[in-house]
Amino acid sequence: MKKYNYLIAIFVFVGLLVLVSCSSDTDTISPDVTPQLSADYLALKALYEANSNNTLNWNLDDISMKSWNGVTLNNDRVVELKLNNKGLTKISKNIGDLSELIKLYIQDNEIDEISKEIGDLSKLLEFEIYNNNLNILPIDIGKLKALEELSFTGNPLTIVPQEICNLTLTGTNIQKNEFTMFCEGTIADHAILKTFYNQNTQNTLNWGASIDDISMTNWDGVTVSFTDQRVTELSIFQSGIDTFTQELGNLEKLEILALTFSNITSLPKEIGNLTNLKGLYLTLSFIEELPSEIGQLTNLVQLDIDSNSLNTIPDSMVNLTNIKSIKLNNNNLTTVPSGFGNLEKLEDFNLRNNPLTSLPDDICELQGIVLLDSDDETNLCGWVP
Repeated sequence: MKKYNYLIAIFVFVGLLVLVSCSSDTDTISPDVTPQLSADYLALKALYEANSNNTLNWNLDDISMKSWNGVTLNNDRVVELKLNNKGLTKISKNIGDLSELIKLYIQDNEIDEISKEIGDLSKLLEFEIYNNNLNILPIDIGKLKALEELSFTGNPLTIVPQEICNLTLTGTNIQKNEFTMFCEGTIADHAILKTFYNQNTQNTLNWGASIDDISMTNWDGVTVSFTDQRVTELSIFQSGIDTFTQELGNLEKLEILALTFSNITSLPKEIGNLTNLKGLYLTLSFIEELPSEIGQLTNLVQLDIDSNSLNTIPDSMVNLTNIKSIKLNNNNLTTVPSGFGNLEKLEDFNLRNNPLTSLPDDICELQGIVLLDSDDETNLCGWVP
């Protein structure tokens, strides 16, 4: 019996030793562990610390951010920030780590710097930064392709990068006048047309009274796009124009150019830079020659140079692959280059009232498209009336 009790005592003693050992091991293995900090938390903590005089009143010990005023979470991710009037002066680069952010309101602060990483907020829909101290906006805002609303009035801006002006904004809070006044492209287009006005000293355009108005709102014949505030059309009729200035070739968004009833005698080679041009109308002028660069206008659909003084046209015109209508009637042409027959979209090619002496075969094969004087139809192409 004593032996039995002895064995029990040993068993109990060993069991106690095991329990003590496990308890000791547990204390060793489980020291205080630093919790994992989310990228969103670190981004907002950096914003907080970069603005030493902020009035955010965030408890940085709350790593869940659930108690933080102005912060809206969805599935533990920051989706909205309302930080207006919180004494902020800068937006640090960590802002770009808020990859789920949809709405950002930081208006009515003293912000004079926004990091270029703002452009990493690919899901951002609304961005309000009005009434701050910004002298310049980072061009990276132009990367925010999902953006619908943007307002930046009340900042001492002198210019807005064209990348921002090119954004397709659809929200109702867009201040369109901001873009009219400050876009780089708008300023450039205004300078080009101001030069055009000043070099045509005999013009009768109404631009003079508002020649320094960058918006060009009241300029006759000038159409400015609502979306990016670039000049898309210049249509001037019988206004004493005698010079097609080379600067016009830098109107990179121009789609329609009409200078009719003018005294223009030549076109500069820079016309070939107008690669967005769809319609070129130079009727009733005195143009004697076309530069070969006109063949670079591959988006051109309509070309009217009728009633001028053209003696020849460049071979490069057969490169106008989207052209549908060409009017060269009432000029001094004796022939035209071959190759027009390869223009698959050509529907109308008027060569009437020219002293033509010969025509290439591919022109004569375009019966029903090419318009000729009746004598030329028979004598040059052998068409039967």
